Amino acid sequence: MTIYQTHTAAKELADLRREGWKQYTVWWTSCNDAAKAKEAEDRAEALRVKIIDRLTKKVSETEAEYFNTPKAVEAFPFHTTLSSCPRNILINQFAHRLERLGEIIQRIKQRGGGSRTLA
Repeated sequence: MTIYQTHTAAKELADLRREGWKQYTVWWTSCNDAAKAKEAEDRAEALRVKIIDRLTKKVSETEAEYFNTPKAVEAFPFHTTLSSCPRNILINQFAHRLERLGEIIQRIKQRGGGSRTLA
């Protein structure tokens, strides 16, 4: 992957991550309105699939799998309004995926340079 390709992939993923955080906020804050929450969940799911596609095509299947796989130890923000959301576990998993995407972006930037292949 060239420096340009690395930079382009990292920027595209960072843009998707920012979009994801906005969507996370919408989903969380509208979680008790069934219609709005369903729209927000559908948009979050479409974004998740888009990120997986970009990671698979531009980075690696390994990073796509890392992004998408929930971990049993991921913290849940108790003492917040999220705990009262009907789909709180899915909303929380989406947030942790976005955090993992940030880690992936940092790895891409660290490995970027020359003609090395990302794995």
